[in-house]
Formats: sequence, structure tokens, C-alpha cells
Amino acid sequence: MTARSPWMRVCCPRCSAASLCDVPQMLARLRELGMLRREKEASQELVAELFASAAGRMVCSSCNHRGLTVTEAEDEWDDDGAWNIARACVVCGQPIAAERLAAFPDAQRCVACQQAADRGADSSPPDYCPRCGTPMTLRPRRGQGLAGYEMVCPQCRR
Repeated sequence: MTARSPWMRVCCPRCSAASLCDVPQMLARLRELGMLRREKEASQELVAELFASAAGRMVCSSCNHRGLTVTEAEDEWDDDGAWNIARACVVCGQPIAAERLAAFPDAQRCVACQQAADRGADSSPPDYCPRCGTPMTLRPRRGQGLAGYEMVCPQCRR
């Protein structure tokens, strides 16, 4: 029996977000699911087996899809010494092109979002109404005194 890789690749089938997990990260996710108690020393093989079997219960942090795919990451190492894993854009959540990651390995945004950020466009996610979930809009504040703006829900008028 061969030793398993200390790294596992976790991928979401819906949004294609992918990440690598080492043993401590796998232990943390298994404890969140209630599949592993606080053992002092859990064997790496046990952790990898439990982690692979829990893939159907895991939730994607990008799109909240339940049911991820887990594979061993030992074959993910390419000839240049880098991991062949797609990375999701931190702004829009779409996969960053492999060509961009080859040119800029630390890139956190896709080309479109990076261009928008370079132009000074606001790329922050919208605020949502805590009551109904509708995106909030910015409007001038009513009243006397200094001119100001406030975030208002167009549906709740709150």
C-alpha cells in the first residue's frame, strides 16, 4: 500500500472553484462536519479517507453548492513546479484564465475585474437589505444640514 499525498484537491462542480487542503485544513473541515473528534494524533490515511468520503456533505465557500469533489493532489504538480489548479476571481467568482495565472501566479482577479479595478471602478460586492435581500441603492439624504448619502432598500424603503 502506497502512502497518500498530504494534499487533497477540492473542487466545486457548479462554479469550478478549486483549492488545496493540507492535513490541518482537512482536520478542521472534518471537525466542522462532526466527523472527527479532537484526537491528538489522527493518522494521515484516516484523515484522507474521511475527507474523501465527506465530499458530498461539504459546501462550496464561493457558491454554497453542497457536494464537492475531492481528489489526491499528487498528480497536480506540473513540470514548472507550480500547482495546476484553477482559481476563482475574488470579485466575480469566475475562474481565472490559466494563461493569466501562468503570467501572474499571485493574481486574485480575472482580467475584466482587474481592468475595472485599474480604471478605478467600484468592484466591491453590493450591500443587501437585511430584511428582504434586495440590493441596496445609494440616494441623497433628506433633511437639512450637510449633504450626505444613505443606503436604502428600493423594495422595503428602509
